[in-house]
Amino acid sequence: RYDALDLNRCFAKDPRSFSTKLAKIFFDEVVSQCDFGLDFHDSNKKNILFPHTRIFNNEYKAVNELSRFFGTEIVMKRDPSRGMLALEAMRKLKVPVLTIEIGGGMSILPEYMEIGLRGINNVLINKGFLAGDVVLPHNQFILSERLGYRSPLGGLLSIRKKLGDIVASEEIIADIFNPVSGKEGTIKARNPGILFSVKASSHIKANQKALSLLHLKEERGRLVTPDAKVIENREGPGVHTIHTGVFNKAFDKVKHGSRKFFEELLNE
Repeated sequence: RYDALDLNRCFAKDPRSFSTKLAKIFFDEVVSQCDFGLDFHDSNKKNILFPHTRIFNNEYKAVNELSRFFGTEIVMKRDPSRGMLALEAMRKLKVPVLTIEIGGGMSILPEYMEIGLRGINNVLINKGFLAGDVVLPHNQFILSERLGYRSPLGGLLSIRKKLGDIVASEEIIADIFNPVSGKEGTIKARNPGILFSVKASSHIKANQKALSLLHLKEERGRLVTPDAKVIENREGPGVHTIHTGVFNKAFDKVKHGSRKFFEELLNE
């Protein structure tokens, strides 16, 4: 960010600024020599995101395959923006590059690093660089929507939940206190959901985004996302599945016949 530009919007553009020149050199000398790429992102110093991979709404099968074998429980679909490495590598070079969000807040989070390392191993095993079994979640969820929540006032933000936690409808997720005016506020979930992102620092301005949720609904005894596509991974030669993560935890509750799995899930 030498020139305040987002490097991941500078690929395949006229190389006039420092960032576009750097992107061109990396694109021409590194990406062009690759068969595939894994592009790890920190969500900047302002926010922390639950680990996930990102794919495009328009289907690039090679990118989707990388995403599946990387093996995050959550995969987000999006419309690409011009200059993104993953988009331009496919358009210009036919090289699949997978974007991975692995936390944020300019911090190294050990539990998220483990997810990233497991994903790297998975891809290298799938591509034949390493021996072993690919380790995948039993279910993977492809989503396209998350809903941001903004602070009703400026002050100090305190998040009550951890990333990946399930929250109930109308449950308080965060508190805000203004030490100057003495005013207090809260942020409540409008629907059941999973905490997907949070603001990294405690100071927040009025109407500034504080967090986001992946909204859920209960449907015939199942906890589901309205827009989700579910990929079920099965045990087989070279593939080991694990029941991990909030979505798979919900599926396990259903599998074991719990009629009140949603309440139990929230109380754990």
